[in-house]
Order: sequence, then structure tokens, then C-alpha cells
Amino acid sequence: MEKNKKIWIIIILALIVILAIGLYVYSRSLLENPNNIIISSIWNAPALSASNNSEQGVELDFANSSKRVQNARRGFLKGLQNMDPDIVLKEYLISEGMDAGRFTTNLANIYSEDDIILTVGATTDEASMYTSMEMNFFDVPMLIPFADGDLSSSNSDGSYSIRMTPKAQNYADFVGEIFTKNIFDYIQSYLFENRPLPNIGVDVAVLFTDNFNGHDTAVKVTQKIMDNGFNICFYEPFSKDMLSNKVDQLWNQNEKDMKNLSAVIIIGEDQDPLHKLNEVWHSWSDRNLYPAFVLLGHNPESVPSELAAASNIYVIQQALDLSSCPSEIVNRSEAMGYAAGIIVSRAFGQADELMKQNTQGFFKGIEKLLQTPDKRLAAHQDYLYNYRSAVRSAILNLDDPNIPCYGSAFFNTDVENRIDLELVHYTGVDHFITVDKSVIFNRIIDEVRTKYNITDR
Repeated sequence: MEKNKKIWIIIILALIVILAIGLYVYSRSLLENPNNIIISSIWNAPALSASNNSEQGVELDFANSSKRVQNARRGFLKGLQNMDPDIVLKEYLISEGMDAGRFTTNLANIYSEDDIILTVGATTDEASMYTSMEMNFFDVPMLIPFADGDLSSSNSDGSYSIRMTPKAQNYADFVGEIFTKNIFDYIQSYLFENRPLPNIGVDVAVLFTDNFNGHDTAVKVTQKIMDNGFNICFYEPFSKDMLSNKVDQLWNQNEKDMKNLSAVIIIGEDQDPLHKLNEVWHSWSDRNLYPAFVLLGHNPESVPSELAAASNIYVIQQALDLSSCPSEIVNRSEAMGYAAGIIVSRAFGQADELMKQNTQGFFKGIEKLLQTPDKRLAAHQDYLYNYRSAVRSAILNLDDPNIPCYGSAFFNTDVENRIDLELVHYTGVDHFITVDKSVIFNRIIDEVRTKYNITDR
């Protein structure tokens, strides 16, 4: 009898130990795992499936997207390869699509149902604007490596949107350096030696994409040029892919002023190939006229031989450190994607360590096991908020002067203070030469010399 009693005590103790171990293991399984993260990325590529319920979101048809998007995607994936191997990354692919209303509704559905920590994208202006608005609503950090200019007419950035690209004011300030007001002082004091000036005016046309970013950028650029003393003869929007038609219309309406232009500023949609740009150039060159063409937001998909050889076509673009890219990355879109992937990898490396410290511990699992379902859900939402905040802080505090393909990354300063622009001339799709900012100054001075036969100064 005594022997049976001891056996039962042993069995009961063993069951208690097994139950305790089981409860502990189960409680530990309730802990959040910072190593498992979900990000979303948004691309201007058609969707192959309509469902967003899979672990990878929709499947996108990158083969039928633009070359620029393909390059950017390829670079981004290469950059993500630098992620800590212990981190399990899931990526939701989101198609920008053509229907803005449907796009924003899809975003809301995805972010209200899934535990996405970071958003990367989008690749066009309009999608970037809508995404930025929604990410601020959901308190989800957003890294913007592709769309430049202003993201909306009223509020170009939000507290959760982190820009890798220039804003409209960056372009306006740079244009102000090219079309400098000092030129008129130089003409008076040096060319005319302070004699009374003839009625000298430098005429400029500003043609811009008819969307929110085009209008915002055009306003700031035009105001800067006017403040510097130049004449704005044309201030005209054009619809997508209709630049050539707009120029033909202006020639028909006012040929005299079109002939007198010293410069034509063209503000395309972000990364715009500017359809029929060669025809626009020919509309002046065929008349033996060569005003300076200054292009903003232009990313050529082709460079016809006459444009490659032309000495009066310039592009303002963000200056990137392409020399620091891996050897297989040779174009700017892929470089920006790669830099974004590197930044995401480094940010999650830092945030992951911080979140492990805050979510792991001997009693954390037991504590969660004892919570009600509502409290457990609330704790999960707190975890998501803290993880998103940690990622956002990691990116903002990424004080690194050597991001491959990108250069300096100091995201806790204003975009205007950390983005460098450059003036270039494209000789091929992925080939360009840097041009000194004084080129416009010198061209206008030469025009004045020719017009007034000034040869000795």
C-alpha cells in the first residue's frame, strides 16, 4: 500500500512537471518574435492576382513594367540581401494601379489587417502622395526612395514619411543658382561698363506636367526665376505624353515669343521619359534656334543621336555616389533601389536588437498567458507601434556618410539641407556628363555679346 502511494506521488509530480513545462512552452510561443517582420513595397507594375491574403501580397508582373521599375526592383532586392540572416523577412507586394480610389482602399484594407512594420515606395508621384497620407494615419514609417518633388500641394511630408529624394524647393533653389540674378549685374557692369542698358530681357518658358507635383514645382521654380529678374513668357501645363503637342500649339499661337526664348524649362512627371522630346528639340533647331533646355524629373528611356550630340539640353537630377555601388549596378534607378534596401537592412538590424530587449524575458510568456484575449490584442498593438517607432527612429538616426550608391544619409535633417543636385547632359540612357552650373550664365552672356556686337569684353 505504501509502495503504491509513493508511485502515485511520483506520477502526480511528473504530471505537474510536464504540465508546467507545457504551459511554459506554450506561454513562450505567445511572445512576439522581432525576428519575424513584414514590410510592404509599392511598385508601378501590374498585378497578376487580385488577392492580398497571401504572405507575399499580390504577385506583380515586373516583366511588363517599365525598365526603370525593373531596375529599381532589382536593386532593392540586392540591397535586402544585406539583411541579418537571423531576420525572417516577409514582403507584401502592392501594385500602384491606375485607379487612385481603389489603390487607397486596398492600402487601408491591407494595413488594417496585417502587421506591416515598414512601407517602401512608391515609384510614382501620385501613389507616393496617397501612401504617405495613409501611412501617417496608420503610424507606419515609410521610406521614399523613388518619387521626388512635393508629395501633395498642402503637406509634402508627414511625421512617418522619410525622404531619400529632393523636394520641389530643392529644385527651385538649384534653378535659382543656374538662372542667377548676378547675370544682370554682370551685363551692366562688365559688358556695358555701367552705361545705360538697352531694354535687355532674358525670356524663359516654363512647361510642366499637369499634376499636383508639376504645379507645385512649377510655382516654386517660376517664382525663383522671376525673383532673379528673368521674364516668364510662357507658363504652360501639359498632359502626360503631350509635351510635343503643347509645344506645337504654342508655336502656332505665338511664334515671335517662342523664337526669342533663351531657355525652356520642362518639368516632367517624376522620372519622366518625356515622350517625343526629340520632336520638341527639333521644333527650335529646325528653325536654327538653340535655347537652353533645362529638364527636371527626366529619366530617359532612349537618347536619340541628335539629343546626345546637342550642346543645349541639360537635366537637373539628384547627385548619387554611383562609384560606391557594387560593380553590377550601372544605372540610377537600380542604385536608388539598392540604397533603399541597404537602409532597410540596417534599420531592422538596429530595431530588432532593441525589440528583443523589450519583448524577451523569463516571465514575459507567463504574463501573456494570463492575459485576457482583449488585453493580449492590445499588447500586440503596442508591440507593433513600438516596433514601427523603433524602425522609424533607426532610419532617422542613421548617421552614415557612406551608404553605397547613395552617399550621405542624415535623415534627421531637412531634405533641403542634405540632398545635392547636379546639372548633367545625357549622352546615352545610362551615360551622362556633369555640366558646370555656369553654363546657362555663359550662354546668355554670349547671346548678349552677339546681339549687341560686343567682342572686346
